[in-house]
Amino acid sequence: MRVIRASAMGYCAGVKRAMEIALRESERGSPVFTEGRLIHNPKALESLKKRGVRELDGAASALRGVINGTTVVLRAHGVSPTREAELSARGLKIADATCPKVKRNQLKTQSLAKNGFSVFLVGEKSHAEIVGLMGYADCITVETAEEAKHEAEKLFSENPRAKTAVIGQTTLATDVYLSAAEAVKEIFSDALVIDTICPATKDRQNAVRELCASVDAVVIVGGKESANTRRLYSIAEASGKAVYFIERADELPEAVFAYGTVGVSAGASTPNEIIDEVENRLLRDRECQ
Repeated sequence: MRVIRASAMGYCAGVKRAMEIALRESERGSPVFTEGRLIHNPKALESLKKRGVRELDGAASALRGVINGTTVVLRAHGVSPTREAELSARGLKIADATCPKVKRNQLKTQSLAKNGFSVFLVGEKSHAEIVGLMGYADCITVETAEEAKHEAEKLFSENPRAKTAVIGQTTLATDVYLSAAEAVKEIFSDALVIDTICPATKDRQNAVRELCASVDAVVIVGGKESANTRRLYSIAEASGKAVYFIERADELPEAVFAYGTVGVSAGASTPNEIIDEVENRLLRDRECQ
């Protein structure tokens, strides 16, 4: 078996920064929590837990008993300003690990809404990034081009002269975002379409497409709840090649060892050590055969 790595994969700058902030705070000696899951990778979160970094859930009850001066690290996906204000009002120290690209989207969304734009927000409605963004403005949230067109038609019937703008979840597949944006522009031709897809996301998606052209099967490594990792899986699956989505090396199925050339890619929240373990497992089992 030959193993080929995607040219771009693993930790992006935003995830690396969030992990560094959380680890730095853990060294100060005071209690440290993360507001929700810092990133979407079980092993990375487990490493934080071993350093004493615990997770708050979204309920107000989770803050009971949390002492004044405790540090709360805001997740890479960001949180709503209301939630951040609630944490600060309780005397908690805020360490903002929001990805800078997500923060840019938050501020842009807020600015557009203040300037009278109806903002179409494209993304997974339950995703942490989208939930946080919705706290910055009253947006029209859609997941597909069909839904975007429906909502645009509805808005047009209410206000045909509405100023509109489109912003997307940073980890969306580019084609999904552009198709939704075009659906809005079919109704509002002068709609502003903001370039919001993270370059790291684009690089990883393009790298998977290139990888699929030169391998017999693909292994996608990352958290099952990671949106950007799931999209890498979808892209690989669309290529027609055999695709396996795993979180750890010990999840590699026996079937993958039957292929001559196997490609490996990983989501933006996947630690390098896990990628190395997967590659080593593939190569070691090859040598044992």
